[in-house]
Amino acid sequence: MNEATLWGKGVAQLISEFSLLPPAQRVELVTLLTRMGGLKEEIVALSDGAEGAAVCASCNGACCRVGKYHPAPLDLLTCFAAGELLVTPLFATGTCPFLGAAGCRIIPSRRPFTCVIFICHLIEARLSGEALTRLSLMEEELRRLRRETAARFGRALAESFFLEMEQSGGEGVSFLTPPATEVL
Repeated sequence: MNEATLWGKGVAQLISEFSLLPPAQRVELVTLLTRMGGLKEEIVALSDGAEGAAVCASCNGACCRVGKYHPAPLDLLTCFAAGELLVTPLFATGTCPFLGAAGCRIIPSRRPFTCVIFICHLIEARLSGEALTRLSLMEEELRRLRRETAARFGRALAESFFLEMEQSGGEGVSFLTPPATEVL
């Protein structure tokens, strides 16, 4: 099975699982995803404030070489929850399938966790002590929210989406484990 087919099959499965969540649980998940998206935007804004986009462009995304493995189901669900289409991965590029001529084609709040929290030494050197502290606190909160969401809705949500699909031989895994309903 080629990469595009494997990706499409996994996305269809994830959308199906998300749509089957009971409304109250979907609202709870969307709330957590929205909070994570806000933190991602803030982290990227801090990096961009230190000319992060220019630094990334100068090295041509060297840290992105295996970018197809960076998105987790949580990252993809952020798009579904907002009613947006996913960025179509371009697997034939030989680098991150989400990179374009102008950099990452995914908006900051939807970018993979791994991509958002990675701040290379070139960008880090441009950040003030206050900014580094703020960055550390936001990363810690983002990690906490990911753990909480994965514990509540399924461990596989925080794993590599594409790797999970590859390892399952294209059969997929259950990404969302619906929370048990309370019995009265």
